[in-house]
Amino acid sequence: MRDQEIRKIQYKGNTFVMELIRPYYAGGRQYYEIVDLVPEQEVLALPDSVEGIAVERFCVPNLQYHEKQNEYKYAFRGVKRLEIPKALMLSNLNNLNFPELEEVFVDPDSEKYATDGKMLLDKSRKELLLALVGAGEGAVAKVPEYVKVITRDAFHYARCKDIIFENPDVQLVGNPFESSSWYEEKIREGKSIYIGNLLFRAEKTDDFVLDEKATRFYETAFSSGIPKKITSHIVPRLNLMKPGYGYRSYGGACEELVLTSSRKVNWDALSKWSALAAVRLPNHKKYKDIDGVVFSKDGKTLVFYPQRRRAESYRIPDGVRMIEKRAFSGQKYVKWIDMPDSVQTIRQGAFCECDSLEGVRIAAQVRELPDATVFQPYGVFENCVHLRKVQLPEKLEHIGADCFYGARNLTEIEIPKTVRMIGKDAFRGCGLSRISLPKNLRYVGEGALCFAQDSSESDEIIVEAYEGTARGLVAAIEAVDPDNAAMMQWHPAKILMRGSKGEIRDTIVIPGALKTSAAAYIDSAWNAPKFDYAEYDECFAEIQGMEEKVDFALSAVLREGAGIDPIYEGYLRKMGLRVAKGIVAAENEKRLVDFLKMGVLSKTSLKQVLSLCNQAGMNTASAYVLRQLGKESGGKDGEGKTEKTEKKAKKPRKTAAIRL
Repeated sequence: MRDQEIRKIQYKGNTFVMELIRPYYAGGRQYYEIVDLVPEQEVLALPDSVEGIAVERFCVPNLQYHEKQNEYKYAFRGVKRLEIPKALMLSNLNNLNFPELEEVFVDPDSEKYATDGKMLLDKSRKELLLALVGAGEGAVAKVPEYVKVITRDAFHYARCKDIIFENPDVQLVGNPFESSSWYEEKIREGKSIYIGNLLFRAEKTDDFVLDEKATRFYETAFSSGIPKKITSHIVPRLNLMKPGYGYRSYGGACEELVLTSSRKVNWDALSKWSALAAVRLPNHKKYKDIDGVVFSKDGKTLVFYPQRRRAESYRIPDGVRMIEKRAFSGQKYVKWIDMPDSVQTIRQGAFCECDSLEGVRIAAQVRELPDATVFQPYGVFENCVHLRKVQLPEKLEHIGADCFYGARNLTEIEIPKTVRMIGKDAFRGCGLSRISLPKNLRYVGEGALCFAQDSSESDEIIVEAYEGTARGLVAAIEAVDPDNAAMMQWHPAKILMRGSKGEIRDTIVIPGALKTSAAAYIDSAWNAPKFDYAEYDECFAEIQGMEEKVDFALSAVLREGAGIDPIYEGYLRKMGLRVAKGIVAAENEKRLVDFLKMGVLSKTSLKQVLSLCNQAGMNTASAYVLRQLGKESGGKDGEGKTEKTEKKAKKPRKTAAIRL
């Protein structure tokens, strides 16, 4: 808050309404502000002090139109000369406040302003604050060469026929010409308005040609509408090409750009022109176009494919060796892309966010699909949400980070046997549920196989991989959410572990109910030169779900070539019958006998297992169960029966066994 005191004073024949300001933060300092005035002389000299207290500010009141009087309040008529003292600061000053003003005088020692008599300037004389051209309709205003900036209110309501800009590089703040007679006449003529070398406002047309003298576009350049075709030697800024962006452009969008010079082009920015269907380059030294698609001059690099080019399929011309980064980025219509075998290099994000892309054949010579990085943040096919079919080349060695990130309709893919590395998040969010990794694969990055489970046929990920390869595989399947570093994205998964000859040696289960911290055991076990079962078994105690815990124990019991780790014994005494049933269902009689030798089954459980063995034709296991039952009964008859049963078990069966 501040204390206020209003008073009227007379100064050099004019009446001023003054407000005494006592800012609470100023430590007792006070000053006057002019809040209104009644001019009675042609010369309006503004006071610099009142009774020893400085006048520091003249805030011209906002104009208020009175319809009955057909005039503006606070339009101070009759004033032809304005005198500004040393320390005074002005605001809201424009030609309508002083419609007859012809001259301005500024104290030579002014701390804020300078003047040439017709122009009110800042102290440095680089900013034009007010052009005094309100006295006559036929006046011609001249903005001196030393003026670098024309501020927001400089020509507001100015009545002038023409304005000459001596400095072609002059800068503007807002629209300094609003409501001026010069600007309104230009609008009526419908012609383009140039301020020096600046296109201030383009004419309303569907086919716009930029004047050769222009080197800049202003923010209002296309406020009357974006032309469908623009012929220019410079490329308009991206924000000018967005329909409805603020007040800058209303409706329409540029569909064709004809670039008539050899200036450098920001293709990444051009890829965001929402309606662009063709780029023409009739005279460019570095590039050429073929049917609106941009190539290097020698035709060896495909540089830019317009976002709205309406073709559902595209075959890259023979002879193209490189597809430039983000060349097809954001394309809306193309569904199928075919490459000639001349293509050797595909750069980052070349096909990212192609909304309609369904299939692509990658050229046979391509050995790498490059990584997305912090500095090149797009995978080659990232967010191609409709991509269904990809034919990878037989010589491919590297599938880069984020390569197929978000391709949720990609449900199958064949990884060539030559691939040695799969980068971080390469297949994250894809619709895959199963993938087969080649023997030569050395490393797979974090989150690379973190598939989008909502689009998979199964809730379980199945990965086929060779033992001793694909380092980082567990972290590729179970990964941190990229949008939330504190959240782990966990999936139940099975790794079908192949031996050196390609045979499935074992199934490594990653339970869905496993505590995430226990994944370190499986990760360490897989990354060993040979799978480390002792390390793997350590995660058993951290499985939370009963069904998965039983399955995990069962897999340990069924494991060939190894005994059963003592870590399971206590649990098997509780769940032994369920495990035994699982072994019978797996038809592995040898492992069932090994399991029975552990002696973890009760008499009741043994009887149920005996029935299952008889139905499955597991005679050796049946005999062993009978022996166990005989021992538990403690009778000689039981032992005799066991011996007889064993002798019978050695005879060939005459009938087929009944199996579950």
